[in-house]
Amino acid sequence: MIKIVFVLLQFVSYGTEPIEVDLQKAYISATKNSEYDLLNRSIKGQADSRYDQAKGYLFPKITANGQYKDNRQRIDSESSDSSQKTVGLSLRQSLFQGGIVSGIQKEKASREATDILIKKNDLSLYQMVAQSYYRILLLESTLEVVKEIDQVSANRVKIIRKRVTIGRSKQSDLLSNELQNQAFKIELGQLEIDLKAEREFFARLTGLAWDSTLSKTDQLPSLKNEEYYTGKLSEIPDLQLQAKNVKIAEKSESALKSQHLPSLYLDVAAKFGEVTNNEEGRDVTTLLTLEIPLFEGGRVSAAAREASWKRNEETAKYLALQKDSALKLKNLYNELSKNINFFSIYEDSLITARKNYQFYNKELQLGLVSNLELLTSLTDYLNAKKNREEAYFRLKQAELDLRQLIGEIN
Repeated sequence: MIKIVFVLLQFVSYGTEPIEVDLQKAYISATKNSEYDLLNRSIKGQADSRYDQAKGYLFPKITANGQYKDNRQRIDSESSDSSQKTVGLSLRQSLFQGGIVSGIQKEKASREATDILIKKNDLSLYQMVAQSYYRILLLESTLEVVKEIDQVSANRVKIIRKRVTIGRSKQSDLLSNELQNQAFKIELGQLEIDLKAEREFFARLTGLAWDSTLSKTDQLPSLKNEEYYTGKLSEIPDLQLQAKNVKIAEKSESALKSQHLPSLYLDVAAKFGEVTNNEEGRDVTTLLTLEIPLFEGGRVSAAAREASWKRNEETAKYLALQKDSALKLKNLYNELSKNINFFSIYEDSLITARKNYQFYNKELQLGLVSNLELLTSLTDYLNAKKNREEAYFRLKQAELDLRQLIGEIN
């Protein structure tokens, strides 16, 4: 019985073992979250429905109608009763109507703008997942370093406490090192809280287990020449979306101006009943209807002028955004280039700190340096590791910002 329980427990522990995920898997998992998927489908569905509504004006309108008339009359002392029942079908087909084509083109542009908006949502989601992903890795690596520093600090306190008892160190040195060790413990506790909160946010965002193991990589970005990124200026989602807003405004203006034009309809009506123009009880009428707007109180022309100013506004926004995007692209490129250069400095600093610690370790064995000097060199080495991890996080953040601007995920 004990053996069976042990096997079951072993099976459960294996089944709940945290899985290892990379950034791409985490992002794909986030896109499958029900609320995010529903949001994108709703945005897309609304745009498709509006486009279908606009196209619907090209098709004929068919209506059915029925009439029942009960006629009762009283003349002098005599009365008469009669009733009439008719049913009919009517069809109206628009042959020409001002603004229909522009309205369809407007909704088509709106649907295309929706595709860009969904792409922006995907880019924002990828940015959030990546930021949380790298922040967890940073907090984990920083936590390991601070734990080592805390242990080094605790050992230093022990050594100084012994030296105080034999009169080799001052009490003030002990107090200052104890304060430093307490500061490390506070930092350690705060890091653990931050890491837990970030993991819970990551789990909420991606739908993955909060204790999933994240794949760690030190791969540096492959920074292309600046001309490559400036060539991507037209692919910036914000700029593409604003270009669609200009087109939508143009088509709105065109649709409103077209309302001054006449409309031509083909009307076909069929009646079936007791009272018609022929003996069989059927009456079919076909006619062409021409409607010419003459005066509507200036409402249409005023709306068209408003649409014209709206188009000018959207055009001005596009031109300003074009300049701002070019400047932002250049700044983000320079920021990433700077962080790549700075990262190499932090790596060199880490190598130097490691060599320094190894040197002091050998010197201690020869009795040429004190244990305190060795502990100080170890602390410097661990701090260099911590700074290197923070520099890598800033580097990845700069890369994410640049790629999000030009609309790249992979």
